[in-house]
Amino acid sequence: MFRFASCFFLLMFASCGSSGPTKVSGRVTQKGEPAPNVLVVFAPTGSGITGAATTDSNGNYQIGSSVGNGLPPGSYSVKLSSSEVGVAESNPSPGAGGRDSLGESDRSRSSKTQSKVKDAIPAMYGTGEFFKATVEAKWSQSFDFDIPEK
Repeated sequence: MFRFASCFFLLMFASCGSSGPTKVSGRVTQKGEPAPNVLVVFAPTGSGITGAATTDSNGNYQIGSSVGNGLPPGSYSVKLSSSEVGVAESNPSPGAGGRDSLGESDRSRSSKTQSKVKDAIPAMYGTGEFFKATVEAKWSQSFDFDIPEK
């Protein structure tokens, strides 16, 4: 009976390892400051499942994928990208009566203001060549990334 109980407990503990995906989380900073709204993509270096997340206002992320909250163990290239949307205003010189040379009023010109998108993170960090990660078979794992330039 003692031998059976010992074998039973050994089997129970042996099967207590992480059998599902590893929860992958971390923080992205840029020049040491939190980097909000950064798309973080873990792409497998071979075949496998890709996971992604967007950082919160503190630069924190938690990867989700088709296997749930996390990733299977393996080697990954990490791609970071972000864009800032700014406003590019047109400033045609107004003519007489608050109208520009094309006859548009100040109000009509302001409604034609265009958005300008620029990369907030240098493109080299979005290639997957700069950051690498090895996800291990365990409950959770954290990866922090610092972008040294803007």
